[in-house]
Amino acid sequence: MPVFLPIWHKDFRIRAPPSIGCSKAVDPTSRSDLEVFEVGNYVASFVPKVADFVRLDKRFCLPEETWSRLPQYKAFGFAVFQLAAGSRTPHPMAFEFEYDKKSLYFPTLHIHDGEIHETEEFDHILYMQHAGFDSRVYRYRNSYIPDESTGLVRSKYVAKQFCDIANCHGIVNADLLVHRRMIRGSNPNQDTEIATFGDPTHPTLNLRPLMSYAPWLAIAAAVTWFFARRGKLKRMKNSAETSETNTTT
Repeated sequence: MPVFLPIWHKDFRIRAPPSIGCSKAVDPTSRSDLEVFEVGNYVASFVPKVADFVRLDKRFCLPEETWSRLPQYKAFGFAVFQLAAGSRTPHPMAFEFEYDKKSLYFPTLHIHDGEIHETEEFDHILYMQHAGFDSRVYRYRNSYIPDESTGLVRSKYVAKQFCDIANCHGIVNADLLVHRRMIRGSNPNQDTEIATFGDPTHPTLNLRPLMSYAPWLAIAAAVTWFFARRGKLKRMKNSAETSETNTTT
């Protein structure tokens, strides 16, 4: 079954070249078929916009009435892929795109057999990196407890402590934390956007992980002050006694 991943494509409009005399402008939906690539154990293609699905290999296509129910995707492009014929094993795939909003975008809308339901059964784990999250999170608590500042579960250490960075091909930032959201069970059938804040690659100084130690630090400071004060009073007493002895002599 092909997978359709929408990509924000508003700033890559197809423009017809200037014509001379009565020559006909280019109709983007009448151009040659879109190329299909072999990517590991997959076959894949890229569709610039919904109208270009007519140029796509028929094995990938969805019914036209399906797209008519999804007008919000008119400005999107689509990365399309499926396992190649034969005995194949799924493996990780990655694609890169730009998004014009201050959020992370995950294409989680489900379309099964051309049908679009208001709710679907989800079983997704979304992983992400953003320095803005790192700049706000508190200390690591557990693998299933979301951080109160982001609503995401943070990794205990930065990526290089537990990821094979050499095999990540530049996708993973070695010096940032990895954040996770799990979406399981019946959920609204829609894409997922997670709001971001701050610079995406350069975290700022974050003292929040130390806040959980604040009570202990306060106790330690009080104990330190108590003994320092007691020592000072003892020294003052000894100094007074010494001065009194010297005066008597």
